[in-house]
Amino acid sequence: MRKFNLIRLHLRYLLGVGAIFFLPFLAGCQKNGLEALERDVIKLRQKVGQYVVCLVANNVKNKSVKLGSGIIVDENHILVTENFLGDIGKMRIMLQDGRIIEDSQIVNACCDFETNLSLLEVKGVKLRPVERIFKGKPESGTLGVALFNSQYSKGLCAILGSVNPSWIGGDDIYDEELLIFNPLSGPLYSGTPVFNTKGELLGLVEGRLEEKDGMVLLVPANTCQKVSKVLRENGRIERGWIGIASDKACKNEKLARIMEKSAKGILITEVVEKSPAQTCGLKPGDIIMRCNGEEVNCKTEFRKKVSSQTIGSSLVLGVVRQGKEMDFKVKVEPRPEVPAKRRCPNRPI
Repeated sequence: MRKFNLIRLHLRYLLGVGAIFFLPFLAGCQKNGLEALERDVIKLRQKVGQYVVCLVANNVKNKSVKLGSGIIVDENHILVTENFLGDIGKMRIMLQDGRIIEDSQIVNACCDFETNLSLLEVKGVKLRPVERIFKGKPESGTLGVALFNSQYSKGLCAILGSVNPSWIGGDDIYDEELLIFNPLSGPLYSGTPVFNTKGELLGLVEGRLEEKDGMVLLVPANTCQKVSKVLRENGRIERGWIGIASDKACKNEKLARIMEKSAKGILITEVVEKSPAQTCGLKPGDIIMRCNGEEVNCKTEFRKKVSSQTIGSSLVLGVVRQGKEMDFKVKVEPRPEVPAKRRCPNRPI
């Protein structure tokens, strides 16, 4: 096992070194490619670094200092990750021009658990917001530059890596599929912004993939922009919920067989107690075929439909139960947050 680990470390080192020498080749095989790359990174840091903030807080659990990062989105708001705010006491925000925003100047924190984003409102200081945000999905292999303050650095650190799309997330109306950032080396704090070579924000670091060294998840810029807008206007994001689950890995053998045979619609495998679904009479084994007269083809599509509904409104569900078609009118309620179920595909709809 030790020999295998040594081999793996050597391979990662060779890949990292190879990438450093290969990037100038991609940039046009310039004779002084490394120097040109260095100048470009410094220029990028000078251009967009002013939008990056450093968060310093006390961890209330172990009394240690906790570091994070964020991005300025308007004159009074900073976007950070929700998971950074979980176990902290007093916090300070450090700007790149030397100014410090004390805890007493942070007047509000609006959080959205599903997308793992939070918006901090500050007073007594005028901020300069990020100017360019990448639209759409970046191509696999896009060069990204992470900018952040480390515990010992004077000024911003820069780490290069490749940005790639992923299949994680994307079944929420605000939470688009996450990006994967493969940095060449070094730690990255939660909320660290990653830019492309044009100075456009690609996303914020959410955290490392579990048991996957060197792979970091990014909340894409599109999600950051949409969520910050809603949090700024409404203070929170409300999602509709009716209280059903539809799980492909159903433990009930009879329901699992029904699910395999169902070409369209979604099979209800669980109804949450005292939920709107239970109140209106829905049961495990029912197959939802239509929603407000439109066909239901998959769980992701149906989740987005339900979550986008106005709280207090109703949906008419066309259901097949034991071969018989029937309609149920179900009221939409606010979706409860379940800390263990962020982006979990099996969380209740």
